[in-house]
Amino acid sequence: MQLAKVQENFVRTILDPSALEGAGASPFGALFQENGIAVSDRLAVYRAHVLNGLAGALCSTFPLIETLAGAAFLSAAARAYIHETPPVEGNLNLYGATFADFLTRYEPARDLPYLPDVARMEWAKNESYFSRDDEALDVQVLQAIPPEEMDDLVLLFRDSVRFVESAYPLPAIRDFCAHQTTESSSEEGGEQKQETMNFDSGASRLLIFRPQLRIFVLELDAPEYLFLQEIAAGQSLGWAAVTVLKSWPNFNLSETLQKHFGLGTFSGFQKAPV
Repeated sequence: MQLAKVQENFVRTILDPSALEGAGASPFGALFQENGIAVSDRLAVYRAHVLNGLAGALCSTFPLIETLAGAAFLSAAARAYIHETPPVEGNLNLYGATFADFLTRYEPARDLPYLPDVARMEWAKNESYFSRDDEALDVQVLQAIPPEEMDDLVLLFRDSVRFVESAYPLPAIRDFCAHQTTESSSEEGGEQKQETMNFDSGASRLLIFRPQLRIFVLELDAPEYLFLQEIAAGQSLGWAAVTVLKSWPNFNLSETLQKHFGLGTFSGFQKAPV
């Protein structure tokens, strides 16, 4: 049997519990000598290690889900996700990109509609953290651009920049989870306070990026978020500004640019194609 076929059968057997029942009689099982231990039992050990490792990696990426829904919920959801979407590469830091989408159709999460967006925020932070290191745009370089040409510039974002928009107050949910974790630690062994969270207290628009070693999560207002989305879509400064001003005539382009130049949101610029 070819190595690729052996690997394919191994993965299928590890992820499919029913496959273990007949593993010893299958062509895959025939490759190994039992020596008193059934092939299915050997594979069951591998399966436990693989699932525990993958589930552990997922759970560590989405700690807020554990705080909100419990460790048992997250563990079960992670295992269900693994069966549906097994990893396709060895770097587990990149595993879980579609976990938020999975939660939207995961039946036990039906009564927790905010969970997918919380997972999107956590995945955006994970992607941002493991993104390529780069340098912020040196604003002095822009001073050489004639003012009449500024409208035609296309700004480029840092590699770590991610955007998340939600109907739920994600920063407040994050802070609630942090408070819950702190309270749980400080009141261990004693009576815990009952904290509440209003998940319907408003929408949120987030910019997530890593200028150095620390992840920043910034909440943006609607016009600023739209402006940055237009820039992210490759639109020129002039086009993006006009788009925002149609709905928000008081939008301050200069103030917004100064803010993000100071934050180091951008990495460079280019001229818009003619």
